[in-house]
Amino acid sequence: MDLTTLEKRGKFRGLQGWLHVLKNARGLHLVVLCVKIGPHCFPWSFRIWHGKGSKSPTVHALRMIQTFPGTLSKGFKVRVLADGGFDAAMFMVGVHQLGYSCIVGTRSTRKTTEGKKLSQYPFRTRTIYLKDVQQEQIPIPIYFSWVWLERNGGWEKRYVLSTEKMTPDNIRRTGRRRWTIEGVFKICKNRFGLHHFGQQSKIGVLRYLLLSLVAYVGMTP
Repeated sequence: MDLTTLEKRGKFRGLQGWLHVLKNARGLHLVVLCVKIGPHCFPWSFRIWHGKGSKSPTVHALRMIQTFPGTLSKGFKVRVLADGGFDAAMFMVGVHQLGYSCIVGTRSTRKTTEGKKLSQYPFRTRTIYLKDVQQEQIPIPIYFSWVWLERNGGWEKRYVLSTEKMTPDNIRRTGRRRWTIEGVFKICKNRFGLHHFGQQSKIGVLRYLLLSLVAYVGMTP
């Protein structure tokens, strides 16, 4: 699960209500659900974020997971991977209640019920309980690890949370699989020009989006 932005400049009167600013980027913000089975990864569904005051990207993400057909997940161990934009308590608990594991990135300042930040824990093998924005305990145990990512010529420590009991190494390896979805966005943008669309109407944008995603599925082995 990820959020990608198709940045746009200029006036698009036909797209009123669809173009907003998020994290200093103006454009069309898509919440995308991709399905990865073995080496294969393909887009399954997407929703458009309609700006402040509307349903948050986190709510859209959980709704898409809730509507994923249970018949398709039978026989598989389902793990939902997402970045730090989806580390809200309602998302992790919602995924857990569906019977799926939830593995998400989060900030180092995230606090536990012990009053500590994640960055204050020297080990990665313990069970913790987190607090939500209302400072209430999230009612499920959390396991965590971290990864080092190269950023701007240096290394940045990123934390990964899991609702499934796994070793730190497994949490780290599983969490890194989320980067597969970045490859989907890169191909759709660079090869199909998804981020350069010039459609002036909402129906035109939807057609372009669907054609890009279908083209991606058609080119994958």
